[in-house]
Parts: sequence; structure tokens; C-alpha cells
Amino acid sequence: MNKLICYKQFAIWHKNTIPLALMERHNTKEGTWAQLTIFLGSLQFVIFGENGNKQQYYFDVNNQPIQIQLQMWHKIAFANDDIECQLSFYCNKNTFFYKKMVLHFYIQKFVLFPKLLNHVKY
Repeated sequence: MNKLICYKQFAIWHKNTIPLALMERHNTKEGTWAQLTIFLGSLQFVIFGENGNKQQYYFDVNNQPIQIQLQMWHKIAFANDDIECQLSFYCNKNTFFYKKMVLHFYIQKFVLFPKLLNHVKY
């Protein structure tokens, strides 16, 4: 990923912790590249073409997933029971600050702040 900067990296996922949304057809946000790294096991990955065709790939520790390009439609079709993988999001240096701040704002506003409000007595 030349000249791209990682702005978000998730914890390592196992078969039962891979988000269900990744098992459905989805794409990356504008200005976002993604990289899935496999540490153990294997998975089946599908990329959807513009004309509706599907390309299926099998990835494992020795055959790592390709870089997921901007707004490429894809999904994880199947993961082995022993899968251990991690997803990272990348952007170019011109959008790094924005991506970090928007992510930080989202976490504070929608994840942390509402939980704090539950403890405030009015």
C-alpha cells in the first residue's frame, strides 16, 4: 500500500467475531482502501464486478487477500472455524486527518458520550 496511511485497525477476529456485515455484499467508503490480513486458517472471498459477475478467491496465511480498492463491492463468503484475521483501513495522506477526526468524533458522540449520559442525574 504505497503512500497510504493506516487510520483504523480492528482487533483480531475469529470465526464467531467477524462482523456479520462483512459476510454480506458491501463496499468501502469513498477514499478508503482496506486490507484483510490472515494469521491462521482460510476464507473464501468474493468480489463483485460492475456487470454483476462474481470472482471467488481462497485466501490463507500463505496467500493473503488483495488490497480492497476504493468502493469495490465484496464480501467474505466463508471462513474456516480456525480463522484469525484482522482488518485495517487506509487512506491517502491528504485525507488522514479528516478520517481520524471523523472516526474519533463518531466514537465519542455515539459510543462513549451516550454511555456517560446514562450516569448523569438531572
